[in-house]
Amino acid sequence: MDNTFAKNLKKFRLAKNYTQEQVADRMNVNMQTVSRWECGTTLPDVMTLPILARLYGVTVDDFYKE
Repeated sequence: MDNTFAKNLKKFRLAKNYTQEQVADRMNVNMQTVSRWECGTTLPDVMTLPILARLYGVTVDDFYKE
């Protein structure tokens, strides 16, 4: 699995000074889910991507850019 997505997800979260717990609360998922996304173990559902993008103030495409 390409790690670009996972790295960017973590980078954008840290840029907003959010904890994994804060993101999990806002996304209505558990903290382990956010951790798995950032480790590249799993990917968020396609319907979740625009919500994450809005939360981080980026576009969905930004998650996949090197």
